[in-house]
Amino acid sequence: MESYARYNTEKNAKDYENFIEQNLDAIIERYHSAEQKYRSLYDNSPDLLRTINLKGIIIDCNKTYAETLGYSREEIIGVSIFEHVAEESLDALKESFKSWKARGRVRDRKIWFKRKNGSTFPVLLSATNLYDNNGNLTGSNTTIRDISEMHNAQKQLEEHEKLLQKQYDQICVANKALLETEQRYRSLYDNSPDLLRTIDRNGIIVDCNNAYTENLRCSKKECLGKSVFDHTAERSIKDIQDTLEQWRNGQPIKAKEIWTKRKDGSIFPTLLSITSLYDKDKKLIGRIASLRDMTEIYLARDEIEQQKIKRISDMGALSARIAHDLKNPLSVIKNSVELMKMRSSDSDEKTKNDYERIEKATVRIAHQIEEVLEYVWPKPLEFSNASLLEIFDTVISKINVQQVVIDLPKTDISIICDAAKLEIVFSNLILNAIQAMNGTGNLYIKMRDDKDSVIIMIEDTGHGIPPDLLPKIFEPLFTTRQIGTGLGLVSCKSIVEKHGGSIDIQSEVNKGTTFVIKLPKMHNVELSY
Repeated sequence: MESYARYNTEKNAKDYENFIEQNLDAIIERYHSAEQKYRSLYDNSPDLLRTINLKGIIIDCNKTYAETLGYSREEIIGVSIFEHVAEESLDALKESFKSWKARGRVRDRKIWFKRKNGSTFPVLLSATNLYDNNGNLTGSNTTIRDISEMHNAQKQLEEHEKLLQKQYDQICVANKALLETEQRYRSLYDNSPDLLRTIDRNGIIVDCNNAYTENLRCSKKECLGKSVFDHTAERSIKDIQDTLEQWRNGQPIKAKEIWTKRKDGSIFPTLLSITSLYDKDKKLIGRIASLRDMTEIYLARDEIEQQKIKRISDMGALSARIAHDLKNPLSVIKNSVELMKMRSSDSDEKTKNDYERIEKATVRIAHQIEEVLEYVWPKPLEFSNASLLEIFDTVISKINVQQVVIDLPKTDISIICDAAKLEIVFSNLILNAIQAMNGTGNLYIKMRDDKDSVIIMIEDTGHGIPPDLLPKIFEPLFTTRQIGTGLGLVSCKSIVEKHGGSIDIQSEVNKGTTFVIKLPKMHNVELSY
């Protein structure tokens, strides 16, 4: 009987020991999982994060904080927070620190920080309180957001993280650390000013924070279980598809512009950054997406753009008035030179050269005036049936082609167009080609019938255009010529597009440039003969 009792006692003790071991493993596993999520969010955040005690001493910081200020992490730990603030914000930080200790709250306080090299930059400072087991304030996790770009009316990026300290020796300590970690992670996640959502590998939302539900104007219950595509504006569906594919392939996603859709159908711009989540076996299981609302930056950008447009419009009107006023005296100069040449037919060679230089200068100025007027005061198109070869012949007869050999097509093509406007286009392109060849080379003009359209190619053998300049060719005021207005090619593009056509450019350095123009052969206009 006594042996049987001892057996039962030993068996019960063994069962109880197994039960404790099984529960200990489960708690430790939960702790590791929560700790990994918290640590990943803290360490991978692009925001500047630091943890301080009640004396304002930095006891921890993230990589972004150290790199942005130009210090190593070892140089920062143990330093007072007042060492990293610019002189002009020292009083503000002291007041903010005092307010935090008294009220336990700091939110979006603007402070100027100082880097190790002495340079300064503006930030928004927010603090999340840390408490001990008795509910006493022990310090704070401070999120510092660099607002340098926002300070200059440009987009401002923020990110955030928190620190999880590892401590577990036994079941009670591990359980306490687990609860503390979960609370910190939840607080950082829920109270982040950015829109945060957690999704699985299929793009389904499994969690989101307060800022996300508030900005999308829906409850958390309405968000969970939805696809990310349900909250994406139509214009960004393809972008979200691409980011999902890139993320699944292990590519980083940071600061991707995405237009997000609210419950009421309204949309707003955001910047998307992604932090991947892994299980204990380092298998990708989901991601935390940070969406930064860029509405204010877009509004500021639009306001600046409107001011820029108004200034350009005012400058255009002034330029047009000046150009128009110059036409009459320029005509007087041109006619006077012609009369002087006629009266001085027996002039010496130097005088003739002077007359010729004056004539060239007046032609150049007249051409530039016409470019300005065509750009700021374009006249309506006057359509008629015209021969393209005749237009080219008229243009070439007015240009000093120097030593350039121009190869014209043998077969003519007639189209409905504004011949005078096309003369402006062809004249600009041919003059550009002559200059690109320094007055010597071959210029090939080709035309071919393409059903309802005609393709015109103007090809030179000049020095070509560098790849970095090609995107700027049709921008207003952009020019590589010392005497150019930067409006010629802009006017060409405008005229071609008003004809319902298109103009493109192909160029290779040291080989030449080809302008390709596509024009419709017919227009819905009534022609009078």
